[in-house]
Amino acid sequence: MKKIGISLLIIVSLLMIPGCGNNQNTNNKSNSNTNKEENKKQEERESIKNQEGYQEGQYFIDDLTFSLPDGYTLDGEDRYTYRDTSNALIVELYADDNIENLDAFIKKDTHSFYPTIEELKETVINGNTWLKGKTIDNTIVYYIKDGNKAYSIMLSPVFTTTGMFDSLVNTFEPSLYFKLK
Repeated sequence: MKKIGISLLIIVSLLMIPGCGNNQNTNNKSNSNTNKEENKKQEERESIKNQEGYQEGQYFIDDLTFSLPDGYTLDGEDRYTYRDTSNALIVELYADDNIENLDAFIKKDTHSFYPTIEELKETVINGNTWLKGKTIDNTIVYYIKDGNKAYSIMLSPVFTTTGMFDSLVNTFEPSLYFKLK
């Protein structure tokens, strides 16, 4: 009886060892596939290929970096404001995942930017092609699809001088870069 029990124990042990080895190979294959998928996602990110003169900005949202003039403060999640006695400006940024079609995403207007669709024009900023336009209240909006993400940005002159708003646009636009990984 002991010999049968020991024999069964040896057989079960031998069967388990190759099973563990196969699981490790499966895990290695999964990791390898994950790495390949990550590399493919990187290749699909046109922003990385087209970008010129990369410089990381002061702030970021996901893979997008940017800078703002002095005096802006974080006011909520990915919303920056500037306020003084004669100016109020708002910068809102969003990064949405799993976006297949940028036009459909813009028309859906998830973030209530209310863009004037016919006013959106392709604008090249640092080598990347953004859709840039305005809303009926002179807010500037930007959209771009990067891989499977869509980035939406709104620069809103709540009340301000032309010079102050121009300073925001002239600081912000040249600083729009996607992080290199």
